Amino acid sequence: LVGLNTCYYIPISSSSFPQLERSRLSPLVGDTGNGEESAQKQKKIAMSLHRASHVRRCSSAALGLMALRTAHSLAAPPGSALATKLFYNDVYTVELPAGHKFPMEKYGAVRRKLQRLLGPGRLATFHESPLASRGDLGLAHCPTYVERYLNGSFTARENRVVGFPWSPASVNRALSSVGGTVAATHAVCRGECGIGGHLAGGTHHAFRDRGEGYCVFSDIAVAANVALRDYPHVKKILILDLDVHQGNGNAEIFKEDDRVFTFSVHCRKNIFSAPAVSDLDVELEVRSPHNILG
Repeated sequence: LVGLNTCYYIPISSSSFPQLERSRLSPLVGDTGNGEESAQKQKKIAMSLHRASHVRRCSSAALGLMALRTAHSLAAPPGSALATKLFYNDVYTVELPAGHKFPMEKYGAVRRKLQRLLGPGRLATFHESPLASRGDLGLAHCPTYVERYLNGSFTARENRVVGFPWSPASVNRALSSVGGTVAATHAVCRGECGIGGHLAGGTHHAFRDRGEGYCVFSDIAVAANVALRDYPHVKKILILDLDVHQGNGNAEIFKEDDRVFTFSVHCRKNIFSAPAVSDLDVELEVRSPHNILG
């Protein structure tokens, strides 16, 4: 499953992928050594990622586009089970105060661009994101926290930390940000498509009982838990987070869950809140020649 905004994750089953065990990555998880040894290991990982993705300095949306183009170079027949199914939620918009720095218009722009690139040849189908259910949200978030947000009971400080003013429109936007990723997960796990994606979400700064950094609920965490709940063939999940910021919310949510491996590649100095500890963190320097994050 490819998320085109910030986060990428792959349901891993014994039938389709090798089992991903922590022991296989233990030399790189919390034990990278000090000084030159640690720097060399970080550099090696970054170079490996660079070679694997064949990119320099591109946004995560561009990485998603590249992933789709690479997948379709295999020439999956339109309408086949190998085709791409994409969900979008730009029908839900929030009126932001003048001067607000969040680029809300990017979601519609990405959808329209992809429709021009992929729609004419039927390389992908596009579907409006459904709203997430309370039951699904409760798999990753405290039910009391969920209800407080849905009924508008957040304090002024909580809304300020999230970064958006609360409104009924913001509730629908938050629910669709999760719902689209859950729908894409179902589509992949049911074999309805080869690639499922959501042109929103990636809200990796949402914790179990609080939000921050424009993230109320973690769509990735909810969808991962839905996959583990609903599909017995899904045994392991890898969350590969390529945002410039660390995926601290997902790292905290899954820190005690061995079924989910959190892997965050981010900028070392671009930290706006206390970092968490992922199963694997790769920190890149600003303007590093090996920085694939831009």
